[in-house]
Amino acid sequence: MPTTGYASDATSDQTSSPIIADKIDELTSEEQDEDFGRPSASETDWEVLLGARETVLSVASGVGLPLSPLGAVSQAVNEASEAVLPLVRHITSEKAQTDAPSARQLARVMNSWSVEGSATDQLSVQCGTLIYTWTGTATENGWIYAERLNMGDSAGWIPTNVLKLLPVGYQWRRVIKSCQSFSDLHLAGEQGEIVLADTESIEEGTDGGWIYAERLNGSQAGWLPTCALEQLSATLQWMHAVRSQEAQHATQASVKEGWQFLVDPNTRTKEGWAYAWTVDRHDGDSAKHSAEAGWVPVNCLEWPQE
Repeated sequence: MPTTGYASDATSDQTSSPIIADKIDELTSEEQDEDFGRPSASETDWEVLLGARETVLSVASGVGLPLSPLGAVSQAVNEASEAVLPLVRHITSEKAQTDAPSARQLARVMNSWSVEGSATDQLSVQCGTLIYTWTGTATENGWIYAERLNMGDSAGWIPTNVLKLLPVGYQWRRVIKSCQSFSDLHLAGEQGEIVLADTESIEEGTDGGWIYAERLNGSQAGWLPTCALEQLSATLQWMHAVRSQEAQHATQASVKEGWQFLVDPNTRTKEGWAYAWTVDRHDGDSAKHSAEAGWVPVNCLEWPQE
């Protein structure tokens, strides 16, 4: 587009330039025909809409319009967008929960990610950690909204390239009867161990049912007899560790601040202990659950308010 004369014309008569007016009318008409009806909050591309301020300023600069009034409007739009984004994300998450039977999908962190700068809407995670991602929140820019397993306040955006999404059918199961591995296709299970089992993989055979499962650290996977597993009790809760303490006995589990523990509240004793079945992060070299399960001090955990 030639720019000669636009700046002087806009300065002398900013509102009466037929070229600018015709161009604005043309663009407005095209956008309305293509995109703009009256979208609801759940249908709006908020990333595009809230990014319109940069487009406005670049177009205005190109045609020679003064930027000071637009700059003030742009600043107002920017401040408004910062206030609106949390609400938009809340609306998006509610829509995801409405649209899908399960709004969360398990994922394993393959590379650690730390929030840089003053960003408050991102989530820092360590390699080997299991987290929940919110279905339907993945963006074209490579981000997805996620939260820790206790589904509390620890939530935020995380790059998709540091995660491995696990099958939708994965659910927590506890091994109630130890079983050996008969081949490379089978997975050995230790009584009391927590595994991730694919509930959509169950197969019936002449020797009973089988289900595909993997260890929480992802180091091994294979088929387990369905009779060797049970669903976790609905009373079990993921709890956030607020302080660290090393195990002093073989029946105890070490607690590290920031970790999440799967705790059975019904085991809480008056001496101040509760039993934890597993944790949310796992060393790839550790195949046994015995280092992860055990009694933990009650005062090391953040208990839900009763």
